[in-house]
Amino acid sequence: MLIDITKHWGESEIFYPAELSSKIIACMQQHGKVVIVSREARSLRHSGLHVFLDALCDFWHWNPEDIVIVTNHLFEQPSKYTIEPIMIPCLSLSETPPQQVPWDGTKSYGMFLGRATAERLQAVHRHQSFDFRSQGLTSFHHDVKKHIDTSELLEYLCESDSRYSDLIKLNAYSDIGVVDEKIISKHNMQANWTEVYRQIALELVFETSTADYVCSFSEKIIRPMLYGRPFMLVASRHAISRLSDPEVIVERFKNLLPQWNCKYYDEFAKNWPGVKFFNNVFGTDYHSDHGIYRVNHVFDILHTLIRTGNINQIHDKCRKDIENNQQCIVLLRNLLEKMGSWQNLVNQKYANTK
Repeated sequence: MLIDITKHWGESEIFYPAELSSKIIACMQQHGKVVIVSREARSLRHSGLHVFLDALCDFWHWNPEDIVIVTNHLFEQPSKYTIEPIMIPCLSLSETPPQQVPWDGTKSYGMFLGRATAERLQAVHRHQSFDFRSQGLTSFHHDVKKHIDTSELLEYLCESDSRYSDLIKLNAYSDIGVVDEKIISKHNMQANWTEVYRQIALELVFETSTADYVCSFSEKIIRPMLYGRPFMLVASRHAISRLSDPEVIVERFKNLLPQWNCKYYDEFAKNWPGVKFFNNVFGTDYHSDHGIYRVNHVFDILHTLIRTGNINQIHDKCRKDIENNQQCIVLLRNLLEKMGSWQNLVNQKYANTK
């Protein structure tokens, strides 16, 4: 039996633990094994899931190896639990080839946010008070009055000058379509992305997790690469260095060989150039900052680009890196189109747990 724990697996908290415990216990009693799946890349230890499972195993005297964790986190550390890394193809990558979408100058930047984190809360705050707010095309699909990761809330309140009374006034909103508060369980934000990217010159990308060592090719980073846009990435502190290093990613993807036809992996390994992060325009110094201070740094860079008018030439200056990143998309698509549904792969491997 597969248990999708996306709605339970927070950045540093397990949500609805009683419900999740019941699911796992029922599965173990019926099958003697459980396969836990999440489409979001999370850290097993940082999130508290490791401790949560330890408590269940200790109480019920389970063998930890009978608990399989299928993760989109390519750098998850070894564990007494069975870790199965998997490349979960996002809809944009599997359905859309790379596109050269010209910028029509309507807006300057895009920022599309789902589940609230400290960094994303600060990003919404900075956008709303930004001098060039009217040049942003943004969305935030989380109602903080209903649900929020406690540690993320505390981090935001401690590091920022915001008050809780102000925070709970923040409503979910979207400039690109209807608000979808079920974005966490559905995982993929719905929009006419070709038209969205036609309006913006660059994107501010905020990954779901900024925990140390978490790194994946998510929908969030795939989209600007796919549609030919420069972007600034707020993710874990090692994400940019790992994604930009061809050897690191090629070596890590060896763990995924059973999912792919080997000849396509060989093509990937031979040609993978690494993701480029537009050092000639805004660099990656912001990535050495932490928490909301990194968000402030990103918005300071954005402010300078717009104020000086340099954003109008950003595509010409970033052309080489944009083309490099679209080549990355081509190579990933070649792998994933032969891979098939990740759900089918997991079901086939763990057929006795369906």
